[in-house]
Amino acid sequence: MHNLIGSAETARLLKCSRATVQRRALNGDLDVAYRGPGKTGAYLFDRTGVEALAKVSA
Repeated sequence: MHNLIGSAETARLLKCSRATVQRRALNGDLDVAYRGPGKTGAYLFDRTGVEALAKVSA
């Protein structure tokens, strides 16, 4: 089972804003594990992948 986290936690781990997280997700620079239905559906990210990206970016 995936350990999914939202945009706010992803932003905290990557030390950026939620807007940057969403922009990176839309551009394909950040893998989205799940996107909720509808125009404003929530983005969920795999914690392991985000933590790995944070280490590389540090």
